[in-house]
Parts: sequence; C-alpha cells; structure tokens
Amino acid sequence: MQPMTQLFQSLLLTGQAVAQTDTESFGLSTLIRHLTAATIFSVLGILVLSICVFLFDRIVPFSFRKEILEDQNIALGIIVAALLLGMSMIIAAAIIG
Repeated sequence: MQPMTQLFQSLLLTGQAVAQTDTESFGLSTLIRHLTAATIFSVLGILVLSICVFLFDRIVPFSFRKEILEDQNIALGIIVAALLLGMSMIIAAAIIG
C-alpha cells in the first residue's frame, strides 16, 4: 500500500508542476496569438458578409439601396436587416466551428 501512495503523491506533485508552468507560459505571446486569430476571423467574416450583400444586390431585380434610402421603404429595410443578421449568425457559427 505504501508504494501506491508514493506513486499518487509523485503524480500529484508532477501535475502541480505542470499546471504551474502552464500558467507561467500563459502570457503576452498567448494574448497576441488570440488577438491575431480574432482579428483574422473578424476580417474574414466581414469580407464574407460584404460578398453576400454584393450578391444580394445583384440578384434582386431592383436597387434595394434606392428603395431604402430614397423611397424610405421601411419593410424592405427590415427584411434586409433580418437577412444581414441571419447571414452574420451563419458566418459566426461557421467560424466558431
């Protein structure tokens, strides 16, 4: 029974040492990597959303910008906003995985 207790104590001490070195290595380099990844994925998401808006503008038989800005078509504005929110949620889910 004694060797088993010593084994568990040595594993516990090793685990504490590993946890301590993990928290020490979690520093500025990790923060920079996370910020870089967030920036890249944000730019990628905005690019894909812009492409979707461009395609939507080409697909519809009218200029939705003219309808919203000049003719003050509130219903079309709500539909376009819902479309943008839906596409944004799909893009975010695809990026997150």
